[in-house]
Amino acid sequence: MLKSIKNNPGKFYLNIAACAIGLIALILYLATGVIPGYTDALSTGAIVALAIAVCGNLIFSFVRVNTLESLPFAAYIVGALLILYANAEYLVTVIRGIDVTVVQPTLIITLALTVVAAVVYAVSFCVKKK
Repeated sequence: MLKSIKNNPGKFYLNIAACAIGLIALILYLATGVIPGYTDALSTGAIVALAIAVCGNLIFSFVRVNTLESLPFAAYIVGALLILYANAEYLVTVIRGIDVTVVQPTLIITLALTVVAAVVYAVSFCVKKK
């Protein structure tokens, strides 16, 4: 662990930050992902994708595996897309203004945190070694 911090502290801390942001997004989705009347259940695929992203992010903070290091980024993006897909009916209802005219803030925050986690993880690749 200390070796990975000493070799590239910027990348390490960005990975940990992305992991924390992704974990917050996952917890927020688990807590508020079901929208009564529109989504019956949480998206299992989104939960799995976000869990893979967070775990992969944590693992790749300590271990270098060049061929798999893009996996958390892809999993964050897939997770965000699956959350959108699971809430498609709700979003169409909001856009058309049928029953609801405002998107739930928790949905926006969850999607924003997921995308931010992906971007922070991607930026960690731009940090040069000491």
